[in-house]
Amino acid sequence: MAAALACPSCNAPIQSVANGADRVLQVLTRYTNEGGIQDNLDILPNVREEAYLDANPSARPARAYLTFCSEGDVLNIVELLQTLQEDDEEDEEEEEVPRMHPAHLLRYQDPLNGMKSAMHLAIENHQMDIVWLLLWIASDLPDYAFPEDAVRGAQAIRARRDIAGPGPDIRSLRDERGQTADDLARMMGGPWEPFVNGGFFRY
Repeated sequence: MAAALACPSCNAPIQSVANGADRVLQVLTRYTNEGGIQDNLDILPNVREEAYLDANPSARPARAYLTFCSEGDVLNIVELLQTLQEDDEEDEEEEEVPRMHPAHLLRYQDPLNGMKSAMHLAIENHQMDIVWLLLWIASDLPDYAFPEDAVRGAQAIRARRDIAGPGPDIRSLRDERGQTADDLARMMGGPWEPFVNGGFFRY
């Protein structure tokens, strides 16, 4: 993937621009658009993501999914899952780009961000509604364990518990440091203490 990292303006390999460093931490640029000029903008994350997606085009829905989870966009998550589910139910034709299925999307772990899952990102970004949604659709937590308002909210947006299909409980996913959602929530504390103490992240 590193060989594909090139300046989006001049196409020069970023590695060579950075004096041959094996690992580039930042690529600072002056970015100009309709909103004005932004100095010292680090474009490396964007360039790395585009290189990754060029090599893995089927991961595009997963990149959007992680952004929705980080930002607390419940409705777009459900809409994306429903769209993928509808695609699954249609007659499959041969396609150049493999499909991302709902089960794979829900358990996707970000290779560009420490193998974090959607649950890791939701906890990091204090997105409690996303955490309840992910527990509802991608964990084995029984229905009776959920607060009534979380259940009503999931039912109102037609979030189905069976959409995750067979596969590991999302709470069991570990990032590259070996942390589960429970480990991360314990470390962060604060609003996550009731989740930890109530065993919601244990699987």
